[in-house]
Amino acid sequence: MIAPSHGPIHRNPKPILDAYRRWAYGETKMKTTIIYVSMWGSSEKMVNQMAETLASEGIEVVVYNLTSADLGDIAKDLVDSRAIV
Repeated sequence: MIAPSHGPIHRNPKPILDAYRRWAYGETKMKTTIIYVSMWGSSEKMVNQMAETLASEGIEVVVYNLTSADLGDIAKDLVDSRAIV
């Protein structure tokens, strides 16, 4: 059981300990996180082409437009990405 002084009590700590082990050892997935801003759409076109190419190679791709993305979601994907663009 994991019972911090604040936050939820975890009666099944295995998923949390497994995640912590992956983070501590720097284990990553075949995953790329792409974060961009595109004022006139040109960068967005480039990012979309890059994402399609990576995905066609079997790489998981997550794309975020920084003007509308949730920073928590970005942080979640950065943790296990092998590449960040």
